[in-house]
Amino acid sequence: MFKNLKLLSICAIFAMSLCANEVTTSSVAEIPANEVEAQNAMSDASAQDITPKSIEDFFDEFANEYGISYGESINGKTFFSAKATAVVGNSDADFAKALSIAYNEAFLNLQIDFIRDTYGKQAAQTLRKTFSDNSTNAKEFEKLPPEGVFSQLLTKISELAGAKLDEMLADLGVDAQKGISDERKKILMAENLVKNIQITAMGQISGLVPIQTAVTKDGSTYDIGVIAVMSEKTVQIARDIKFNRKSNIQGKGKKIQEFLPAKNEGFLDEFGIRLVYDENGEPVILSYGRWGYVKNSSDEYVNKRQKDIAQKQAVAQADAAISEFVALSLSLKENSQSAKEVEHALTQLITSGNTQESEKVAKNIIDIASSEIKTNSNMKLKGIKTLKKWAIADKNGIENVGVVRFYSYSNVKNTDEILNTQSGKNSKNEASKKAVKKSHDISNKSNMVNDLNDF
Repeated sequence: MFKNLKLLSICAIFAMSLCANEVTTSSVAEIPANEVEAQNAMSDASAQDITPKSIEDFFDEFANEYGISYGESINGKTFFSAKATAVVGNSDADFAKALSIAYNEAFLNLQIDFIRDTYGKQAAQTLRKTFSDNSTNAKEFEKLPPEGVFSQLLTKISELAGAKLDEMLADLGVDAQKGISDERKKILMAENLVKNIQITAMGQISGLVPIQTAVTKDGSTYDIGVIAVMSEKTVQIARDIKFNRKSNIQGKGKKIQEFLPAKNEGFLDEFGIRLVYDENGEPVILSYGRWGYVKNSSDEYVNKRQKDIAQKQAVAQADAAISEFVALSLSLKENSQSAKEVEHALTQLITSGNTQESEKVAKNIIDIASSEIKTNSNMKLKGIKTLKKWAIADKNGIENVGVVRFYSYSNVKNTDEILNTQSGKNSKNEASKKAVKKSHDISNKSNMVNDLNDF
């Protein structure tokens, strides 16, 4: 009941905001308090939510709830969706890694869709060939030309050698009755229709923000879906981060710790970045990085080292997600070939002293596809700090580790002050380690910490 009232209020705020004027970036653009409040409700990972039955349901529910269409611009905002499948099941020791990779693949698919639709070029070629032989003697093979003296000698030598080989094979118990054969083929009718399509694209994308993710079970595999948005505001924030400057986009928010899941199990549902506002009104990028490891040693030291290595990988994943938000260059090349092949042919098989003929019609459908995608992103790590580290084993005993990294202009200023003063260390890192708890069902979706008007 509370969730329904909450969703109705969010939708009402979104509907009213469609008629509002866009904020400008020439001065501080403060987002109205009601918009930020609704936004934070969508992005708040500490809230509880419902698990969709499938990724398609997840996409449809979101679109219906907020009245949007994927790929279409609404009030300056464009929404995208994509999914991918984890390569192993949830009982596999590498499931934590597979799920993280599946999220990266889903988000890559989303980025590809944007670059293809924005910068893509297509080239298509269709080729058709036909052949038909309805001659009176169409099914008659031409007689082989008579052999010359030299060719006859070679034939006799071949037959002699073949006979000797047959005799030796027979002594070894190998059937040599087949002998040497020759095949002739005569095409009576042929049709070929081939269509080749090539799509190429190259461009840059920035300000693409994941709003929500979901993980659902489909048979024996798990699918992960991601919904993201891009707008003038998100692009501007990405540009401000790129140049390490204070953003003019501001709004009333809350302490960033309050956006995190209330329990350790909740971190299993979070992937990628979230755009929120802190208590000072500054935009903050939260980035959830995660990885897994296997306790495959009887030595506890070795297991702890594996955990440390996995934590570093989680940090790398989180930082890369922020970097891709700031600016990502992507190039792609996709090739596809579809065709039909029909062939009516007569085949003549010639063996020693024997000739056999057969007639056959072959029909084939050709369906070939290939693609090559390359992405590049880079940014200075100044301004990125660790908010929380976590570790938990899910209900199947799969070890998951993760980290929440965050970027803010306050972090940039703090780092600059340290570099300028060259004084003592003012590390405010807090090692908040909670007890490992059992996770709930794997299928779930992340919670909204954004209202659409925040983008």
